[in-house]
Amino acid sequence: MANPEISNRRCNGVVILSPVFADATLTAAGAATWPAGAVLGKVTASGKYVRFDSGATDGSEVPSAVLTQAVEFTAAGDRVGRPAISGQLRRGDLVDSAGAALTDAAVDQLRDVTIIALTTHQLSAQDNQ
Repeated sequence: MANPEISNRRCNGVVILSPVFADATLTAAGAATWPAGAVLGKVTASGKYVRFDSGATDGSEVPSAVLTQAVEFTAAGDRVGRPAISGQLRRGDLVDSAGAALTDAAVDQLRDVTIIALTTHQLSAQDNQ
């Protein structure tokens, strides 16, 4: 009988399970890099996505999508992207427009659009050897 192989795998990225993506127009006010995990809100008047801002009043105060890859803007304007609009994602990787961790209220709002933000723990030591 052969010895079983033990593999230690590191989980990378914001997606955990069952992501659903949709084409979207992302718009930035200036040069910026939006990180993977950036939560997006949809501006009601234009239908374009911007970084989620809980203090806004233009529709972007409602989180509705999450970037799973970084997007770079070299100047103000639009970019085409495919954010996740559903699925299970790592809560610790999700950030608002200020780069801050999401509040419990924002996580609850994401659940309303079937984005489930799960708390995960990365093991710092190999636990299977």
